[in-house]
Amino acid sequence: MSFPSGGQSISLRDHLLASLSTLPNAHKLSLTLLISEPKRTSTLFPHTPHPPRCLQQEYLVVLSSEMAEKTEGPAGTNPSAVEEPALVESSAALDPTSTTTTPLQSDTKPTPSRVLVSAISAYLYTFPSASDSTKPILYISKVDSSGYTPQPLPYTRNLIRSFLTYFVTSRPDLPSLRIQLFARAQRQYLFANSADGPLKKVLGGAGLCKWWKGVYEDVCVEVMAASMSQQQLNTDSPTGNGSGSGGGGGSGPSSAGVQIQRQGERLLSVKYLLPGYDEIEARNMLGPGRPLPQVMEWKYEPPFGLDHSSNTTVANSTSTSSSKDLPPSLANLIPSLPDDPKTRFLEELVADAPTTSHHGHVSADGQTKPTSTSDQSNTGETSAAQIKIKTKKEREAEEEESIRRSAHLTLSRVTPTEFWERMGFRQECASGDVTGFFTLESSAISTSTSSSLDADTDTDHHSIESKQKTTEATSSTSLGVETSSASTSASSSGSTPTFTPQLRQEITDRILVALTNIDFATLPLAKEGTEIWLNQVRSLVSGEVGQTGWERCNGDIEAKTEDEVKAQLGAVGGTVRKQREEVVTMLQPRKKKKPAV
Repeated sequence: MSFPSGGQSISLRDHLLASLSTLPNAHKLSLTLLISEPKRTSTLFPHTPHPPRCLQQEYLVVLSSEMAEKTEGPAGTNPSAVEEPALVESSAALDPTSTTTTPLQSDTKPTPSRVLVSAISAYLYTFPSASDSTKPILYISKVDSSGYTPQPLPYTRNLIRSFLTYFVTSRPDLPSLRIQLFARAQRQYLFANSADGPLKKVLGGAGLCKWWKGVYEDVCVEVMAASMSQQQLNTDSPTGNGSGSGGGGGSGPSSAGVQIQRQGERLLSVKYLLPGYDEIEARNMLGPGRPLPQVMEWKYEPPFGLDHSSNTTVANSTSTSSSKDLPPSLANLIPSLPDDPKTRFLEELVADAPTTSHHGHVSADGQTKPTSTSDQSNTGETSAAQIKIKTKKEREAEEEESIRRSAHLTLSRVTPTEFWERMGFRQECASGDVTGFFTLESSAISTSTSSSLDADTDTDHHSIESKQKTTEATSSTSLGVETSSASTSASSSGSTPTFTPQLRQEITDRILVALTNIDFATLPLAKEGTEIWLNQVRSLVSGEVGQTGWERCNGDIEAKTEDEVKAQLGAVGGTVRKQREEVVTMLQPRKKKKPAV
């Protein structure tokens, strides 16, 4: 199997660990990665009668760090460095002399306590039966930091950047992808009461949107750099495609402004929208940001298009006559993502529509036409017999389809332009703080490469379903999508990446709820909650996939020595920013001038 964009045979766990290892950490870091099994869902497009076949997968990434238990200067701690804030990120180093630290239990070397530092909650939606133009959606639901960090390092930014980069560069089963998120400033998302801690810096709306814009720019730069590196390898390789290398070397950008790229490269596009603000206001608010590579530029537009007659997120999954008479609608243009303002607005539009009986035929204009008495009399005993034969499940399915059809027609009366204009006046987007929608789209360039990868994707998803049906008979560490797609390449290349086992969705949901119930108001509470949560996760996961499976869900980054930290701090340059010295202005009372004699 070929890898687009120079993707490597590497698992998400190994990719994250490799990225985190570049940090000059003087304390041991631990990564916990939990992935759910792909599960079929119809909730992504709940307002269309024939939603596409969709698989949902949950990702939970949690980073923890050891904490110093005694007063000392950690090796490599740079007091003039400041961590770049994430959604809600610490901006100062932990004071080792704080009175909130737990006293030593013995004179011997104590076991370092741990505390959760950063966490990511995300969802991946794939459409195995959809058309080639349909892009899977990676939805970043929540990103948070606790504020309790032993060093002022950009843990959260590094974690989310490498997480996004992996799905763009190292997933051969995803030749195209849409990364979507909604930025809204809050005190905390995943770490309850962490904003009450003294070290957590909560960003405002404009600062948060600027931070996310910078993360997307970092991802684009990193992806394109990896692509250029792969190009160089292909050019220098004696078995490389000579015609491909020569064709792209001097062609440059086309007249349409899209650069011609060779097989294996990615075409990236980024766009954003701050509801309630025009493009000039948004640019002035967020600033120019980091220069994007090549001919890329930010587009100021909604995430899912403005023309639902020609730009649908997914095509209808059926070609029956009952779906052909449906007009274009927001129902199959804008997905209903978890805890998203677009989802709540769609629900409100459907709920506020005039209610009609769902019995009978729903015409194209949205009117319900009940079955006439003469039609009922003509059917006679045959109709009565058919009604008796219908099961409860079939009757519920017909009722649900009728409700969905009515909702589809209701949403067809609202144009995408009107939808996004009204979105800017909703309370979530007009509460006085800035909010933003950010989108990154990735597509493979070569048609032949895309078609072959699409075929591989369908094969992988068919294998997923068969594995789910025979879970009890297979190994407890069945690896599903990630394993089936990348392990094939691993076997051909000779490498042996460590793939994370997949859990039942009920397990990942339970673990996520347990995480949000931990109190992070103080450092002692955060330490205690961290140990409780990690023990609970270990018990649940090892009981589900065994001890070996649990070990594959974790990884450690050992603490660097003082010399290593100093060397990395000197090598990374801009990874850790210098703190600006605070200028103190001394005010003195103004003396009155003495009158001239």
